[in-house]
Amino acid sequence: MNCSCCLTNKGCPHCKNAVPHFTTAAELFKEDRKIVYAAVDCTKGLNHDLCKQEGVEGYPTFNYYNYGKFVEKYSGDRGEAGFIGFMRNLRGRDQEKVVKRKEEL
Repeated sequence: MNCSCCLTNKGCPHCKNAVPHFTTAAELFKEDRKIVYAAVDCTKGLNHDLCKQEGVEGYPTFNYYNYGKFVEKYSGDRGEAGFIGFMRNLRGRDQEKVVKRKEEL
């Protein structure tokens, strides 16, 4: 499972700008059961601890997780093309790993 997570602060102008693009990218992949886009507002109560645990120091922060484990911070374009391209690239890498495993068997 690939998860792209947007960690935000609702008052942040950069967040307000990026979240609609992030949401559009999420819509494109909504039928793919192996991809999840999630957003967390770091200014809300219990989310403070989560955001601190995930090392959020600025907003917005975009993290990529594979089966719940942190893999990398996303630092690419904050438009929908950037978010979509990033996830497609990850899916391509996943497919390559599956083919390689099959060949090894």
